[in-house]
Amino acid sequence: MKSSLKQQLVWASAGLGLALAGRSLYRRMNRLNLSGRTVLITGGSRGLGLVLARQFAAQGAKLILCGRNKDKLLRAGKELFENGANVSCITCDVTQPDQVKEMVSQIERHFNSIDVVVNNAG
Repeated sequence: MKSSLKQQLVWASAGLGLALAGRSLYRRMNRLNLSGRTVLITGGSRGLGLVLARQFAAQGAKLILCGRNKDKLLRAGKELFENGANVSCITCDVTQPDQVKEMVSQIERHFNSIDVVVNNAG
């Protein structure tokens, strides 16, 4: 088999796998009742984290977004808030233990509990 055909098959298989994984995640999210639940999303200011935040918000979840870049984080929080989400933003680099401790302290002070954690940073 030619290497270009092999590469096409590999990429097609990878694409199919990602599509199936995405469909599975979407179905699971729709089965859970997230209304009023608190969801912490690390890396929530852009990309997949922001997409998931939009989905959780659409289901009525309270959001805590965590990200390194304050401007991007606040922009994401503003977008979500303007679309009706209950959202809080905490600037935190999860690779820095002191910042993580401070984030946890803030969450403990302002929220009763966290129901879902999406560890998306990276």
